[in-house]
Amino acid sequence: MRRSFFYIVLITTLFFITNCTQRWDKKYCPVLHSSSMPWELNNKGIPSVKLEVIRALDERLPTLSDREMNQILNEAKRIVRMKLGSHIDFHFHDNGIISLDELFKDKSYRNTARYRKLNRDRYDLERGPDMPCLKEEKFKKRVIKFLKRWDLKDLTGFFPDQTIINYDDVYNNLFRVYHQRVSHLKTLRTPNGNLLLKSPLPPYQSYVEWDSFLRYQDRYDIIFTNTLIMADLMSEPYPHSVLKHAKIGGGGFLCPKCTAFNGNTVMISTIEEHGNIKGLSDMDKNISRELKNKVIGGFLLAHEIGHALYLLPDVYDHGDMCLMSSSLSNFDYVRGYNLLLSDPTACSKCLQDVRTAESIIYGKLAYKDGAYNKAADSYLEGAGKMPPKIGDYVNWYKWCIYQRALELYEKIGHQENIEKTRRLIESLEDLRKKKSKKRTTLLLKKHKMSGLETTPQYLFDPTHASSSKQIYHGLAFLFLAPNIV
Repeated sequence: MRRSFFYIVLITTLFFITNCTQRWDKKYCPVLHSSSMPWELNNKGIPSVKLEVIRALDERLPTLSDREMNQILNEAKRIVRMKLGSHIDFHFHDNGIISLDELFKDKSYRNTARYRKLNRDRYDLERGPDMPCLKEEKFKKRVIKFLKRWDLKDLTGFFPDQTIINYDDVYNNLFRVYHQRVSHLKTLRTPNGNLLLKSPLPPYQSYVEWDSFLRYQDRYDIIFTNTLIMADLMSEPYPHSVLKHAKIGGGGFLCPKCTAFNGNTVMISTIEEHGNIKGLSDMDKNISRELKNKVIGGFLLAHEIGHALYLLPDVYDHGDMCLMSSSLSNFDYVRGYNLLLSDPTACSKCLQDVRTAESIIYGKLAYKDGAYNKAADSYLEGAGKMPPKIGDYVNWYKWCIYQRALELYEKIGHQENIEKTRRLIESLEDLRKKKSKKRTTLLLKKHKMSGLETTPQYLFDPTHASSSKQIYHGLAFLFLAPNIV
């Protein structure tokens, strides 16, 4: 009876894994499979794309004029060209101003699974430190898993006056500061004396709402706002955001329908620079509005364009003069901006990734013209320029590029390149299997280190299990662990 039950569960598990848990699927790569082709060659023969911009403003706070908007956009373009080269061109289309209420008028995004998931982990302004989830070990483990994106030695720098030995210490100190910052936000007032954070919190002052809305919308590539956006997603407490007022100053967000930015969109908040909020802005009051606008454009927006257009990551080892640097020294925006200007040359390390983006874009243009062989060659060239990195996402992205090239070579029947591309795909898949095997070995070692002399036999042969729980344990280990990469 037990053996029959085991095989039923085995077949069900294999079906689930085969159909639901595959990680490398090219259809989810917006870089290669966008619904429209926004790139064109300009009059200089350089690939160019139009970026749709909007200002969504809080009527209680100072706004950006058309002239100031132009200052920001022009400086962003200048700094991107200076730091990342001018082989790709982009231009802005300013759609003017709308109210934040109008921007968030359509709340259909709340019907998405993404919103329901994030909404469960929102910070409760009324309960604060007394929220039930903060007493749950499961919640703590989820947050620590998120924090392990960063090395422990990098996180200790955020707490110079504390002894940080492990990630538990990071968690405890981070949430201690988190509650302090939120309490401070609740005391801030607008220039007219009204509380800055509305109660209840409107959608446009919540990071959870912005994240879900931006994934759902399809009209704007860049959104500027002048309101305060609270960092209210507790399960993903980005250290630099929590420590800097527990607010969101902007960032890049997934937006599958926005194809100009490869399935991304950018949001920038100007409240710290132009909000005139006592206790929030760290900028010197003697700094001119023009310089503030250049900082917004050349330091904040240019950095986000690096993410969205060139697919560049945040870096900590390229030096403070790199546009994509996210080191602690760049907490001061004006200082960070001046560091960029102090070395008006492109970052050689970033240029490796920039060349990849350029080749992919040229591939898209060739595909648009029906030059499939040229398009496939450009895709392979782009993948070949990618610097060696550790990370499943990078390998998946490269795998997507190879798959796209293979489709095109098969379309034109180029047998030599078909075989060559298949070998490249197989090599990546073999690499993934090796990493999976290594991860499984580490799991086994961890299991033995937990106090057991030997690993239970049911992990390898579920028919030795004495309960259905052990059968599921064995199946999960046998089939799910090898897919964790």
